[in-house]
Amino acid sequence: MARKVFISVLGTNKYLEARYYFGSKPSGNEEALRFVQEKTIKEYCEKWGDKDKILIFLTNEAKGKNWIEAAHNGEYEGLSKRLSMLKLKCPVKGIDIPEGLDEDEIWQIFSTVFYQLEDGDELYFDITHSFRMLPMVIMVLINYAKFLKSGITVKSITYGAFEKLGPTYKVKEIPLEQRWVQILELKQLSVLQDYTNAANEFVKHGAVKSLSDLFPDSGFSFALNSFSDAFSGCRGIDVFEAESASLLKKEVENLDDNIHPAQRPIIEKIKNKVDYFRSGEIVQNGIAGVVYCIDHGLVQQAITLLSELMVTYVLAYLQYDWKLKFNRDICSSALSKFNKEGYNADLVLQKYRRQVEAGKLSGSDYLELEKRLNDLIEKIYNLEFKEVLTKDIYSCLQIGTRDDINHAGIRDKSKSTKKLEESLLKYYNLFKNIIIAKYPISDAPKPI
Repeated sequence: MARKVFISVLGTNKYLEARYYFGSKPSGNEEALRFVQEKTIKEYCEKWGDKDKILIFLTNEAKGKNWIEAAHNGEYEGLSKRLSMLKLKCPVKGIDIPEGLDEDEIWQIFSTVFYQLEDGDELYFDITHSFRMLPMVIMVLINYAKFLKSGITVKSITYGAFEKLGPTYKVKEIPLEQRWVQILELKQLSVLQDYTNAANEFVKHGAVKSLSDLFPDSGFSFALNSFSDAFSGCRGIDVFEAESASLLKKEVENLDDNIHPAQRPIIEKIKNKVDYFRSGEIVQNGIAGVVYCIDHGLVQQAITLLSELMVTYVLAYLQYDWKLKFNRDICSSALSKFNKEGYNADLVLQKYRRQVEAGKLSGSDYLELEKRLNDLIEKIYNLEFKEVLTKDIYSCLQIGTRDDINHAGIRDKSKSTKKLEESLLKYYNLFKNIIIAKYPISDAPKPI
């Protein structure tokens, strides 16, 4: 079972009594208290066990004025005495911290709080009586801890809105039975941090796990993960046919209008990214896929997709089945050779000859495959853009960049990551601006 931890920072003021309450209105029998921590600890910690903890962080001044048994020169009982009277099963610990007046002290506070936390902790945080900027420091730290300590969750962030009663001199004039102070639940601050982190991961890196976790067990979560997996796993058919992109578009449209306000800007970002993918437009989708990978630092996937997109483009331009492996083998082999005389049909046909020898393929079927090969080869080498695509783009990308990527750089004269990125951008721009822009699929000659 997860350990529960209550965290608060004690302030230095001379606190007036008030009747703190949870919810939209008081029940009428709330006890008058000086320290809001008494109320929040009663609310959350009364049933906690000896493995749980209550941590009160104290500056020297707060310790001398409000923690000790006789607080503010004996005017009232300090928080340590008040909490001891609750007879809690979980330990209560006062922890010294500096005031945070300079950078060194802020980092001391950071280290002190951070190393009190453990993997899997459930945190309850009260920020009402804290000293100056300490609540902000600890809030940022807790967000940091959620990343570095596995399984930390924020269950509650509370704030007693005492200032709504007015300035201290006016509050003193309010009868004690009328000093009602609502305790606000601000857990949404932590939720906003989660969305901030998830949005950052998605926008910068295309990582969706944190974002997906914020939409648990939903069709949107499934679609988002499928969309991301298509790129991380470099699934060309999915990308070119916009399978997962179309599903994600649909799920985005189906999202409830009452989604969390912090979700809306993220959803808009996702809409913008998937809008470039359209059903039936394989070349457009391929370009969008390569750009998506470039934008999110997926260099290996971008290089592979770009190489396969060139093959797909040529086959689609010639109106051949671009998904058929036989066609892709012929095309990729042809694009690797500068002229038809250098093309070696045996490399493509040899496995089919073995099938004939094994009795798995008839001689007539083999001859039909050979005819199809020769027909496709003829059309590829008659393409107006064949030479520039082969010599200046495809072969350079394949030999100098994709091979380097696929062999993890374990080869002679391997490129640095920066050089790989530069090559990727170079060949992407050449292919897009010289080939696709000048020879769109829609202008391709129709078969007779």
